[in-house]
Amino acid sequence: MSAHIAHRRVGRAVTSVSRNGVRGTAARVGQWGVKPIARRLYLVEEHVWLVVPIVPEGRALPDGYVLRLGTGDDLEALAAIGGVSTAVGQSYLDRGAALYVAWRDDELAFSTWIHEGAVPVLAARGGLMPLPDRVVSFEDSIAAPAHRRSGIASAVIDEVTALQSRAGATAFITRIAVENAPALKWAESLGCRVVATVRLRRIGPWRRVRIEAAPGGEPMASMLAERL
Repeated sequence: MSAHIAHRRVGRAVTSVSRNGVRGTAARVGQWGVKPIARRLYLVEEHVWLVVPIVPEGRALPDGYVLRLGTGDDLEALAAIGGVSTAVGQSYLDRGAALYVAWRDDELAFSTWIHEGAVPVLAARGGLMPLPDRVVSFEDSIAAPAHRRSGIASAVIDEVTALQSRAGATAFITRIAVENAPALKWAESLGCRVVATVRLRRIGPWRRVRIEAAPGGEPMASMLAERL
């Protein structure tokens, strides 16, 4: 597709927002047969934000697993089990994020990222949501298929909250896509508490973020509202 045609279709989509609204424009973009452009122009995300409980003493890892801080050398293995790409992972490390990895023998079993200061969030302006002091965010936690239901994921989360709380963190948050029922069920089993649901709709330069506080989650929902 030529740049001229792409530019014309982008302009058509932006003009349509004012006439047809976000829903109407989304339908029309699909009808125009420009799905790659549609994905760039139109985005809908809905996440549940949760507070992760702190386990002061952590939890013993299952036999045979070793937990350590990850490095750039772990990024290819992380991408291979469905985690973030090596490029994204390196950008996280460059920003100062901490990668925790649990290995068993020569297999990466589980990993999770800890972000302090700011966390990558698509709904945030500029793609980064500032975090309050001593609030950290778990992101992109993933278990390799062969190690699911082994207990390693829960043990790592508990151990990481213990380590980070001893380093000064006082609150832990994470987010899970609304449609990811297995992850939400797992988080519930850990004792995570839902504090808010965040819905993002974006088309072209227009964005709308809606935040609904869960009962008892008003303080954290207010924090999100200030930063998204």
